[in-house]
Formats: sequence, structure tokens, C-alpha cells
Amino acid sequence: MRIYVGTYSQYNSGSLYGEWINLDEFCTIDEFYKQCKALHMKESDPEFMFQDWENIPDGCVSESWIHPKLWGFMNLDLHQRTRVTALSNLGYNLEEAMEAEPNTVFIEKSTALDYIFECYPELENLNHFLSIDWEHTESNFFTDWQESTDEENVSYYICGQ
Repeated sequence: MRIYVGTYSQYNSGSLYGEWINLDEFCTIDEFYKQCKALHMKESDPEFMFQDWENIPDGCVSESWIHPKLWGFMNLDLHQRTRVTALSNLGYNLEEAMEAEPNTVFIEKSTALDYIFECYPELENLNHFLSIDWEHTESNFFTDWQESTDEENVSYYICGQ
């Protein structure tokens, strides 16, 4: 996870000067801001501008704000991070997603049909006996679930408890 940090003063002067800062290098948001101040030490009172960010859940960073719970998110294991990110992609804010994650059922598959055939492998052989509209079946299978797709096109079917 990283953020490109510039300042409003630089931006208003027509410059995009700044640097990418890796968040994993800091234990707290205060340490991160100290690094931002060191980067822009030529300004007496820099107003930081977060111009771009990578691998950070939706809603955790804006142009001038970082969610205070982001470092709590960074302390989660990779599995938990993936699940919290899937929830945030559905509109949960970071705090809600972190709270809901342990009580939520996640199914990670490329398609709902992958999940259906994993649970019921004998269904694949039914085509010899029955004609089944699998696309229709798939669209109805997860009607009470929400779907979140990540950058690698893996779908997470999510049902809150």
C-alpha cells in the first residue's frame, strides 16, 4: 500500500512534485505524517495532498484525508485484508467492513457455477439426463448474496450473518 504525497501549495504553483510513500514502513499515522513533513520540509506549514494511492480499500484515502483505522487494517493478515476490501468495494466504510468481516460468509470463486459444481460435483453429469439452463441457475443461486470482484477478476459472494 502506498500513497503519492504532494502539497496543495506545489499543486497550485503548477507542480506535481511529491513522492510515493509505502505505508508498510510506518507503524502509525503519526509516523507517516512525520515522513510527509520531512519530504516537504521547504514549506513552513505544508498542506498535504494525496494525489494517488495503490492497494488501499475504497474510502480510506481522499485528496486530503487518511482514515485513522487504516493502520489497523494494515495489521490484519492477508486473508482478512482481502475480505475487508471485498466488503469496502460493496460500500461498507472501513470501520464497518472490519467489524462485519468476522461475521460474514465469503465464497471465493471465479463464478457462482464454480461454487455450485464444487459443492455438488455430480451436477455436471446431469446434462446426460436433463437439460439445465446453468446461466439462469447461476443468476438465481446467489440472489440473497452480494458480489464483489477484485482486480484479478475473482468474485467474492458475500452473505452477512
